[in-house]
Amino acid sequence: MNWLDFSAATDKSNLSYMKNLNTLFFLVLMTTMTSCELVGDIFGAGVYTGVFIVLFVIVLIVVIVARIFKR
Repeated sequence: MNWLDFSAATDKSNLSYMKNLNTLFFLVLMTTMTSCELVGDIFGAGVYTGVFIVLFVIVLIVVIVARIFKR
């Protein structure tokens, strides 16, 4: 069975397997992602990433405008 074969997904045993796999995946996520510290770290990293992207875009705009008016 090819993993791209969508006709195999209609088989009842295959659907049951996929449902069990989705449930297992959900339970693993629930047990590993329960820490408030983790959420805080993710938001903290997001803030620094956002600031870096904004500064990069501002520098990019300044460089483009400088090159346009240089001519």
